Parts: sequence; structure tokens; C-alpha cells
Amino acid sequence: MKGLKVGAKVKCFIARVKIEDGTIQEKDGMFYICQNKIDGERCKDILGYKYSWRIGSGSAKELSEESVTEFRIIISDIEDAQEGDIIVSPKYKRKVLGRIGKIIFASCLDKLEEYSFASSLIFFKRNGYKIEVPKEEEDDMVDIVVDGVTTKISRKSALALNLIK
Repeated sequence: MKGLKVGAKVKCFIARVKIEDGTIQEKDGMFYICQNKIDGERCKDILGYKYSWRIGSGSAKELSEESVTEFRIIISDIEDAQEGDIIVSPKYKRKVLGRIGKIIFASCLDKLEEYSFASSLIFFKRNGYKIEVPKEEEDDMVDIVVDGVTTKISRKSALALNLIK
């Protein structure tokens, strides 16, 4: 699945169990959803959670085959930040106004369209910044059909993964 990265925060249903707090992990080319609700095939490092659930490459077909529905990426790594992204730390919320290589141009805290400062990616990582993925309405889900198997996925996630245009 293009765009699926280790550490990405996700929400989904696994075997009809609602997962509100999941994190993506990878082992030997296979992706897993680490979470505290339902036990599945284990990966070695479950990132502090109780369980993991294998999702293969994370393709729409494999999500469906592994009983994962309504899959949504909620927060992703600051390394992927691009112009227009909202980035959040435990204390602050800013907008990425631009990026050149490993330098991010960030907005003011209270005026997201106004420039405040530029700093290295390392600064933002050390201060706990992540990309905030906007919350989506429940009716903003799309059906993805692969090899006759239908699964629901958020429109934003489907766009990010190049599953729809």
C-alpha cells in the first residue's frame, strides 16, 4: 500500500471490533495494526500495545481478506510533511507553509496562514510534531472492490493510497 508507514496512527474495524487507537508496524515486508482490542498474528515489536493484526501489504484486497474495514490514517510521521499540512505537537498546532529538503517553514500558532519560523526536520521530530490528518465524517467512506471483495475505506485514505481519483 503506497503511503502506509510505520508509526502512522489509524482507526478501523478488525473483525467488527472498533479500533480507535492503532499504530502501523512493519516486519519483513508485512504490515500490522498494533492495538489493544483483538489478538491476531503477532509481530515482534507491538509498540507498547497488547496485540497486533497482520494486514499484509495493506492493499484494499488484503485489508478485506484480513477482516479490516473502514481503515483510516489519523496521524502520520512529520517526515512526510508537505506544504498545506497541519502539524501538531503535544503543545502546538501549526501549518506547513513550505518545505525545502529537510527544512520546514511553519506558521504562527494562532494565524495558520502567517509565517513564523523555519527549522530542520530534526527540530520538529524532537518536539513531537506529527501530521494531523483531518477527521472525516462517517458518510465520507468509499467502497473499494478488488477481485470481487468489497471493503469500506475513508475517501481521504483512498486518495492518499491512489485507490481513487
